[in-house]
Order: sequence, then structure tokens, then C-alpha cells
Amino acid sequence: MVPPTYRDISLTDIPVVADKATVRILSGCYQGIRGALNGSHARVTYLDITLPAGILWSYEEAHNNETLFIYLLEGSLFPDPEQRSIEDKGCAILYSVSAPGERTHEPVVVKAGAEGARFLLLAASPLREPVAWGGPIVMNTHEELRESFEELRNGTFIK
Repeated sequence: MVPPTYRDISLTDIPVVADKATVRILSGCYQGIRGALNGSHARVTYLDITLPAGILWSYEEAHNNETLFIYLLEGSLFPDPEQRSIEDKGCAILYSVSAPGERTHEPVVVKAGAEGARFLLLAASPLREPVAWGGPIVMNTHEELRESFEELRNGTFIK
């Protein structure tokens, strides 16, 4: 229940780490480099990764209490290099911890397909808040949702 904000970034504001992969750090931290944005309410790692064909890439910076997912924008990707199944663009892959509490950082390892891959990686701690949803509005309780729709009708929703 905070006032809405807008943060504008340009391409030149986004740090890039380039070795076998090109990693653009939109938010959070990667290899000790801070991203262009850092949320004031929720800490989110948001990376834009481009892999050349056949390249194996590992991400070991997510804590085991975080939810992590990859969204494949272009190309194809093996979500687990040991598997034979390959995913094509437009695919979202959700990772979960296989052994909670065993390691601080459980690695995510992927391999680009024959045409390479470009994907987004997002990781953050779950908010674990109740969710009340109605149309375009999401709140924590049905009472907050009801108030929001009333404010929307009255033209006072955005303060």
C-alpha cells in the first residue's frame, strides 16, 4: 500500500558481464555487479542472458529460499544438460530446491541448443502474503479489493 513509482532506465544504464555468456543485469546482483534497478520493497534478481550455440552456463547465486524461473525468449535450451529434452522459445521453466537447507546456493545449469538461446532469469524470496484478485487489481484481502474497486469507480484509486 505504497504510492506507485516509475523508474526509467536506458540500455546504457544496464551493466553487462560478457564471457562465454552475455548477461545483462537489470536488477539484483550478478558476480558482484549491481544491476540498474534495485527494488525498495522486494529484492529481485532479473537477468537477461544470451548464450551462443552449445554453451553450458551455470548460475549459483540464488539462495535456496528463493523462487527462480527462466523464460526462454529466443532459440532453444536444455534446462538440465543431463536430459535429452530441449525447450523452445516461449517456454517458462520453474526451478525448485531439491534438498532444502543442504546448500546455501544450489546451482542452475542450462545448455543452449543448436541456435543458441536468449532467456530471462528471475529470482526472489517468496512474499508469502495472501492474495485477493479481481480483474486488473490484486490486493491482500477481499476488503482491500472492495475498497480499490470503489476508489476506481470514484476516480480516487491512484493518489
